[in-house]
Amino acid sequence: MPSAAVERFKKFDFDNNAKWKEYLNSLTFPPDLYMKYKAKYQLKWYKREIEPDFDINEVIETSSPSGEKAMPAPSAPTTTSSRKPAPNATPPSSAPSPSNLQSRPGVIDLALLAGHICLFIFCIMAVQPFSPFLSMKGMAQCNKISLPVHAVRLFRKVGAPSGAGGISTWFKSVSRTTESFYIFLISMAASNPAAVIPAVLPVAILSLYHISATLNLLFGNGKSAIWDRSGASKVHRYLAMNQQNALQAMAILEIGTFFSILLSALRKGPLGFFAVYAFAAQLRMRYWSPESRVYHVNGWRRLRETVQPVLSKVGFAQRIVERGERFFDAGRPVTKEQ
Repeated sequence: MPSAAVERFKKFDFDNNAKWKEYLNSLTFPPDLYMKYKAKYQLKWYKREIEPDFDINEVIETSSPSGEKAMPAPSAPTTTSSRKPAPNATPPSSAPSPSNLQSRPGVIDLALLAGHICLFIFCIMAVQPFSPFLSMKGMAQCNKISLPVHAVRLFRKVGAPSGAGGISTWFKSVSRTTESFYIFLISMAASNPAAVIPAVLPVAILSLYHISATLNLLFGNGKSAIWDRSGASKVHRYLAMNQQNALQAMAILEIGTFFSILLSALRKGPLGFFAVYAFAAQLRMRYWSPESRVYHVNGWRRLRETVQPVLSKVGFAQRIVERGERFFDAGRPVTKEQ
């Protein structure tokens, strides 16, 4: 007999909940796994946002007649072509994810695949600790490849401005995308690699997910025996199942880059603080962007919980944090209700 908590979960109106829609639009699933993992994330999101004492295992057990811990899934997986978005939902292209891929990758998709493979390789070169020469070469190549790769992704996501009157709206949409942030990030890393080196890792993670998604469309779902025998399909499923952890790690690395730039500025003097302010302004947009807000809010919350014992003992540090919070609050998007 399902408990009252399970009944509340089953009756919860996910379809009309704005916070759930925003969170769902930040997820990216391979087409063949979309519905399966959507159910899993509904449980996690409900526990985190609605009912912290909710027992996820109870739902899992009641959903399986045999008591086996298996997530409920539809009888047949959906595909990109058959899955229709909700009428008022933001299209999945808004997510910081592998680019929108068709069921059969086209020329642009293959070009992006090649670009992301190169970007991933050069990002790893940039962060490897063994050869400063290779690190510099890798960073330089990242800077060259990042602009065209992310520019194409950006164009596919937001398109071109619709006339002179739509430029400001278009620019506002562009400024809050993951792609524009990573273009800024890599160009900044090229000019100050020692301080911004942690920021290369999120770019590498994003590229890895894009590579995995595209290769799975090309060779997965029984199209290639080599894909299955080599274990590549298992790697793809592993990445898909851990995508939220990857996105959270990317946000934490982006936040960590800010403190790396801050430490670099303390050594450089006043001029270094221009870079600190520029990066803080970008980080503020990431904090309020629908693509990354969930992960940045969690990242800052974890950081605050970690340093809170120190903040409570050092008065001036608490005041610095409060000023930082006001700075971030100033970037809150203005809504029609406001």
